[in-house]
Amino acid sequence: MAMMARHAFGADLVKVGATASLNNFSQRTMAKAKDRLHDATGFHADHRGMMRIEEAVQAIAMETRRLIDLPVYPNDSWVGYPGSQSGSDERKARMGSQTRPKRALSQAGVTAAAHPPNPRSIHSILRQDIVTLRLMPGEKLSENELALRFGTSRAPVREALIRLAEDGLIDVLPQRGSFVSRISLKAMERARFVREALEVAIVRRAAEQGIPQDVREDAEACLEAQEEAREDPEQFTQLDDLFHRGFAEGTGLEGVWAVIEREKAQFDRIRFLSLPAGTPVDELIEQHRAILAAVLSGQPLAAEKAIRKHMSEVLKVARNLASRHPDLIMADL
Repeated sequence: MAMMARHAFGADLVKVGATASLNNFSQRTMAKAKDRLHDATGFHADHRGMMRIEEAVQAIAMETRRLIDLPVYPNDSWVGYPGSQSGSDERKARMGSQTRPKRALSQAGVTAAAHPPNPRSIHSILRQDIVTLRLMPGEKLSENELALRFGTSRAPVREALIRLAEDGLIDVLPQRGSFVSRISLKAMERARFVREALEVAIVRRAAEQGIPQDVREDAEACLEAQEEAREDPEQFTQLDDLFHRGFAEGTGLEGVWAVIEREKAQFDRIRFLSLPAGTPVDELIEQHRAILAAVLSGQPLAAEKAIRKHMSEVLKVARNLASRHPDLIMADL
């Protein structure tokens, strides 16, 4: 509960800061905004007029975002979408100069100019916010507020919300709006089933054909970094993903990992909520060590056994979490 309180408190701080900044919004900026809209809406509702309106709205949103300074998280490859760092490039970016994984925080200082917002990047950021409880179940998502946050028009925001609805992460209620969905145990189990089946195939191939030396070194560095991140659920889950993803990339199965990423959102929400109190982090790290040892020793059956045991951990805590947090989780299994 303390962890959730911290997340909620952080969200409240953002809202308070945004409100205060809006109250200090200069008269000069407001005049500029009105002029832009007046110029745009002076056209008829044809293609040219709509383009001018869209440009005006985006310009105003960018200016407002600059004054409010709302956080926009970087387009990192959490969901495995193109357009962000991928593969070994991402690992190197997170490992640092001494091949030790570094925290890839959302507040990495990437500007909107460096990463222009688009439906994919907005979807990726909001997905991470939902998984890590920065956006809590039941919280309403306003297209206008999100467009302001990302410094864009409503069109890419709307497309990102449609994708989140398809992922089962938000509920769209007619005449009411879009809301972050509660965690579904049924959807979590379906995602766990898909992930286990695919990861069994991945680690078996890794054990049978071996993995490159750099992948081995990265996996070992990930395990060291996980030891240091035991009290930080967000950092630990990112390092956890990096560890598992390495086997897919080391065996030429990057595309399979992309499928896993798309399917495991509800699984990730339970996993994040269970850390560090619900699931012993030391046990997870030891399971990772067992998986790596089986792969390195060329034992596919042992690797399969280790990954199946690892994937079953979430089942041990899911129902208990549902009973403790009925406002967050639907016990629909």
